[in-house]
Amino acid sequence: MVSSEKVVPKLPMFPIAIEILPFGWRHTIKRLECFGKKAILRMAKNKLGPVISDNNGYIIDLDLGDRFLEPYEVQELEKKLNTVPGVIENGLFGHAADEVIVGHDSGNITSY
Repeated sequence: MVSSEKVVPKLPMFPIAIEILPFGWRHTIKRLECFGKKAILRMAKNKLGPVISDNNGYIIDLDLGDRFLEPYEVQELEKKLNTVPGVIENGLFGHAADEVIVGHDSGNITSY
């Protein structure tokens, strides 16, 4: 279940968030850049260090540039990203649900 602002016409509309292990993070970023235009370590708001996930991982933002994914490519890219050494998880979640329920500000619900 998601709110309506999470629904986008094409993926990705913004960089893909990828959680990685802190150990060897520079090497992991280099490996991830082969999938897109640029992979950047997400920094904390105070700029004193990287964002740390609940799993104590770092967050990388992977920019795919002008490339948009067809629906069948989302699951394929998700699997490939998760095979990169050091990757814990990514923000595509193409495997996570058989149905998506979208809640709208009006109170209406849409199911896909």
